[in-house]
Amino acid sequence: MDDFFSIASKAVMIVPIVIVIFALVLKFNEKPIKIYNRIDGISPTVTIKPRNTKKVSIDFEGPLVCHYKMEGQEYRVYIKNRQVRLVVKSGEKTNELDLSKYVANMEGVLATNDITSLEELIYRYTSKKVDVQEIVNSCKKEIF
Repeated sequence: MDDFFSIASKAVMIVPIVIVIFALVLKFNEKPIKIYNRIDGISPTVTIKPRNTKKVSIDFEGPLVCHYKMEGQEYRVYIKNRQVRLVVKSGEKTNELDLSKYVANMEGVLATNDITSLEELIYRYTSKKVDVQEIVNSCKKEIF
């Protein structure tokens, strides 16, 4: 009976070690499986549409006065010596905003001749479609 327990105890120790070694050999000898996701006869196509750009220029030295009406609100922009002031009149309420700190940004956008991006930026902040070309066309040289 002692021989049985001696063999059994050795087997309990050796068999798991052999199984682990065998599993590691199988694991590291596997060849990588290549999976191809390919559909014959179909190739992707990319269409690039040219962006419709509008060209405008503004003299930020002024003096300029621009006037624009939209959805019951009246906008007046006063430009002189790189100072820009926006007056928004809605009914009886009037708000004034100093936009002078944005002159460098505006010049950068105008230099790219891409007014569409400026209109998209205005829409993002105001949720209103604004025609920048119309605003620029309304500007007149006036002393204020």
